[in-house]
Parts: sequence; C-alpha cells; structure tokens
Amino acid sequence: MKESLKSMMIVMMPYMKILMWVGIALVAIGILLIIIKFALKKNMQSGINWSMRIGFGFAAFYIICQFIGLYLQMTPAINFADSKNFEFNLVEFWIIGAAFLVTAIVMKLLGRSKQDGMA
Repeated sequence: MKESLKSMMIVMMPYMKILMWVGIALVAIGILLIIIKFALKKNMQSGINWSMRIGFGFAAFYIICQFIGLYLQMTPAINFADSKNFEFNLVEFWIIGAAFLVTAIVMKLLGRSKQDGMA
C-alpha cells in the first residue's frame, strides 16, 4: 500500500505546480467578482461562492497532500526556482494550502451578501 502511494505521489509531483496555478486563476476570478460587486453594486454572489468553494477545496487538497507526503516520508514541495541550474526554492504544500485557505476565508468575509448579516 505504501509503495503504491509513493509511486502515485512521484507521478503526480510534476503536475502539482500546474494545478496550483489553475487554482490561483480560479480564485483570482472570485476576487475580481468581489471587486466588481463593490464597484458596480452588482449581485455576484453565486460566482463568489463558486470561487470560494474552489479555494477551500484546493486548500484541503494541498494540506491533505502534505500530510500524506509526510506519512510516506517524502518531501511534498514545489520548486519555484530553475532546477536545471541546480537552484532550489522549495515551498511545502501546507504553505500553499494555507494561502488558499486564507484567501477563501477573506473571500467568504468580503463576499458576504447583505442578507447574510454580520453575525
């Protein structure tokens, strides 16, 4: 079981950075919808909720991947430097998950409709 999880994680690692950028793009759409909501007084609640849930989903995904990687005694991280020149700037998955989590919480607070109240 552990070996199959390790091989799965090794296969998935090159795609984690791409997946992170997709998540950032989808959350950025939600942030733009919040700005439009405040600037134009338009009702963008469904789009904001959609993007907020995606942010929470990505946060949960990266945090769970961090714990699974630690269980497998691997280093779950994304390299943001040029590995061809042997430069390494590793960012662990829990940091990426925490960034998605904080962004989703801020979107939840700012994207709240007037009917929700400030409870």
